[in-house]
Amino acid sequence: MFIKDKIIPKTIDDFIIQKSTATKLEKLFNKDFIENLFVYGAAGTGKYTLVIKLLEKIVGAPIKLVLRKINVNNDWSNTREIELPCSDYHFEINLSKYYNNKNNLFSIIESLCESKEINQHLPYKLIIIRNIHLGTHEFIRFIKQKSEICTDSTKFILLGITKSNIVSCFRGTFFTFRIPPPLPDDIIAVLKTNKYKFKKLDILKMINDANTNLSIIFTKFELKPVSYTHLRAHETDS
Repeated sequence: MFIKDKIIPKTIDDFIIQKSTATKLEKLFNKDFIENLFVYGAAGTGKYTLVIKLLEKIVGAPIKLVLRKINVNNDWSNTREIELPCSDYHFEINLSKYYNNKNNLFSIIESLCESKEINQHLPYKLIIIRNIHLGTHEFIRFIKQKSEICTDSTKFILLGITKSNIVSCFRGTFFTFRIPPPLPDDIIAVLKTNKYKFKKLDILKMINDANTNLSIIFTKFELKPVSYTHLRAHETDS
């Protein structure tokens, strides 16, 4: 298992990196109140992990993704069936996988919104869209329109990097929530908590070189020489 997978918090209450952000976001939502949400920030700030752990807290169960076949029942698409990552609580769409197939993307959203299927665990369908900044202006407006028309049956959670035109488009319709860059001291605290041995100056340089992108930081840490080995349980941090 990679380091970046080992250090994922088990619950939203276990966050060290983005702890204050997780606390603020958790106070806004519960099982009876989830509104359309746009979470934005720089790449690698932990947006997706934060949203999934929030959803797990709301539903009181782990989120387990599976691929599920979805019927596409409209004339826009050149396909009639597609597989999407889903859990018992949400559908998930990553725009990076549809960058060259925009018609299918519109069709999938339309089909999900019009479907009679209702989430058995929540009072509405929940659609998470990752990398919303890759969407065209037409798609952004389409999502906003769908969120207004289908507000009683469908909720959207959008994740993307900062783009002023997207933020302004969704303001007033979505809760907009900015995820700040992770703090170096929090990254170091996570490594210490998980019993990793390292030199602080080296980690600070690694964080700076990776522009605080958590995925890049922990991947680089994984590839470092033996001096960054995992401590055995009976050893102490140096």
